[in-house]
Amino acid sequence: MWWLFKKTNNNQVEQKINRRIDKIEGGLINSFKNIKEDIDHLFTKLEGQENKLDITISKIECLENKLSDQSSKDEIKEPKKDNQKLIEINTIKSLKTTLNTLTDTQLDLLKKLVVLQKENKDNWVLMRSLTEEAYPNKNPLKIRSTISSYLSILDDLGLIQKRRKGRQILLKITDRLKEIIPPEIKIKPQTRRKKS
Repeated sequence: MWWLFKKTNNNQVEQKINRRIDKIEGGLINSFKNIKEDIDHLFTKLEGQENKLDITISKIECLENKLSDQSSKDEIKEPKKDNQKLIEINTIKSLKTTLNTLTDTQLDLLKKLVVLQKENKDNWVLMRSLTEEAYPNKNPLKIRSTISSYLSILDDLGLIQKRRKGRQILLKITDRLKEIIPPEIKIKPQTRRKKS
């Protein structure tokens, strides 16, 4: 019965309060970190949707130009070669419009992929190799999701092809993009720092 009348130690009470405050603070930090990650993910998705919308608009404009050209020619049939050249020209214009809508990071990744693919004799390139080339000073596992989201956008735009082989993701630029890239494309290699 003596424990009912025992005085509580102020230090014990303060320690309990401090532990509860630390626990609440840790929970808030994790919550805000998760919110920030969700917002970043939403902005990445929104950026991808805007790029898709720009591509769709450019394709619609291309189709409108084709229709107006056909109606102005009063249904004069052109040889198949001319139609094929027109389609190729419009495809190249569409691709260039698509390339102009890319962010600097997406364009940089695409350029690095082109260089790696040329070094690899036009074979498939590992996503890990591209990640290490683009971000030599960062841990590839920590930025894998960011790189993956950028590459998904490029894949949706029809600029690259993705293929999974076991646990590895292989990348390659599309043939139609390869046609408009100059063969002498060179990108300065980044100097790699040693990890400390």
